[in-house]
Amino acid sequence: MRTIHYSLPYGRSHVRLTLPESWNHRNLSPSYAPVAEPTSRVMEALEHPVEAPALRDFLRPNDRILILVTDPTRKVRYDILLPPLIQIIRESLPSQVEFLVATGTHKPPLQRLLKEHLGKTIVQNSLIHIHNCRDFSHLKFLGNSEAGTPIYLNSLLFEFDKILVTGSITFHYYAGFTGGPKMIMPGVAGYETIQANHKRVLQPLPGRGKAPKADAGILDGNPVYEDIRDIVQKYRAMPGSAWLFSIASVLGDSGEMIGVFAGDLEKAHRAGCDFVQKRFSVKIDKPFDLVIASAGGFPYDFTYYQAHKALEHASRAVRDGGCILFVSSLDGGPGEGILRWMRWTHPETLEELMRDHYDHTAHIAYCHFLKLQRTQIVLLSRLPAETAGKMHFLPAKNMEEALAFSAEGFTKPPETCIISNASLTLPISSL
Repeated sequence: MRTIHYSLPYGRSHVRLTLPESWNHRNLSPSYAPVAEPTSRVMEALEHPVEAPALRDFLRPNDRILILVTDPTRKVRYDILLPPLIQIIRESLPSQVEFLVATGTHKPPLQRLLKEHLGKTIVQNSLIHIHNCRDFSHLKFLGNSEAGTPIYLNSLLFEFDKILVTGSITFHYYAGFTGGPKMIMPGVAGYETIQANHKRVLQPLPGRGKAPKADAGILDGNPVYEDIRDIVQKYRAMPGSAWLFSIASVLGDSGEMIGVFAGDLEKAHRAGCDFVQKRFSVKIDKPFDLVIASAGGFPYDFTYYQAHKALEHASRAVRDGGCILFVSSLDGGPGEGILRWMRWTHPETLEELMRDHYDHTAHIAYCHFLKLQRTQIVLLSRLPAETAGKMHFLPAKNMEEALAFSAEGFTKPPETCIISNASLTLPISSL
């Protein structure tokens, strides 16, 4: 029997998938082309930004500059993005540039990962601040948003003249998209601010579950994103706030740059979101029996805290009663706080707990069990089987066993789709 082979990202390597030719399958892959000369494209974006002056015209000789960067849990080609940015800054300013790592609620990054992420030269030769959402001595209170969210932001945002917001844009499973305003909130916001904002993922009335527009690919009417935007606008209106300039990349499956968007924080972000929507949404006529999805390798699959976003995308392509084979190394484990919420297996119970005291990791568990209510999930990972079992996955030792588990229960070859990078790819029903 002839077979069909795929190579799926898995941590920092790949794992081989072999399917029988008799299986009817589809490869769900986005359509895009990499930028031919990415450094030149970055420079062009900085010279012709979206509704903002060119970066060199944006800067003044005595400006104090803070560059906002993501932590290593986000994939950003800083080796391409930062050199042209710093070159223009150096031509305009003699002063030293400082960096602030927008960690949100994440732990401080390991030094070796930060060097890999930003580059050894920048880490060794620059003053780099690490945001701590729980350190009130470094937070400034700005009042409440229109939705009632108490606004605490890193006080460094008020100590510089210009802030250059850098990052990447992909889908986000309830805030619409990553990047842009999200670099401010939750990137450098206080814990209380982040939790109050994220709680808006739930509908106002108890028992109604998730707000329908708090979803991937949606900005307008999205209660989470609209609160984030309001928080950023409140910051920009505050005395002593810095001028903001944004530059964000869009990356393909292998980390190649396929788009760059610079300029006004919100408007450049919108342009990038439109770009992502067109290139990474993949239409399907009907859901599949079996979805074989890789989270996309490192850093997307380092912990389940990150990888569950890919599983959320993959679940859109599977039918009720079907199966997902999830390929995610999870070398960093489940992620802080995840396991303690896995003892409540009913989404309704988790919703009650979240309404009483919202916790983002509880929301991850809530989404996890919503998926498990309608589909089985086989997990190929490096987690101990006991840990995977506590997360209610069906753990497999290798790809052969994972495929055998996934095919059980089907009386004929399952209608199958393969998603090689589910963190970036969003299946959309064409019906």
